[in-house]
Amino acid sequence: MHYIYPKRVEGFTLIETVIAVFVMSVVISAGLMSLNQVNRLSEKSREQALADFYLRAECEQLRALDWEEVQVLTQTINQYENSNSGDAYSVLRSLTADRLSELNMTAAIKSSTLSSSGETGKNIFHITLNWSDNSGQLHEESRLLIITEGGLSAQ
Repeated sequence: MHYIYPKRVEGFTLIETVIAVFVMSVVISAGLMSLNQVNRLSEKSREQALADFYLRAECEQLRALDWEEVQVLTQTINQYENSNSGDAYSVLRSLTADRLSELNMTAAIKSSTLSSSGETGKNIFHITLNWSDNSGQLHEESRLLIITEGGLSAQ
């Protein structure tokens, strides 16, 4: 007597295929989420570096001023703040208002004359840049610069 066995079909079953598709979708989703996170961190780092660059450029512009210009700028900033209560002086030498607007940044500069124990000839500048990232989170970067009449400055 001869028994006829059905031919064995080789390949994947439907269950195996569904499981493989599920596993691949989980792996791809995880990869896309990590790529998105890397992109956000890269953007934040770029914005931070850009703010740092512009703050350094502004400090160098202020350092290049002679002492009379430093005093005039300090007076201008203080007069502006006295006449515009609650509004910060925002004119930078290294960035125009249009460029700040393009970068979605705002600037604020405060200045005062330092005098301690009878010493004069020191002005301090506090320069701040503010911006919001794509998620709407606010960021701030600032520099403190001291310029002395003798031409020395500290950051």
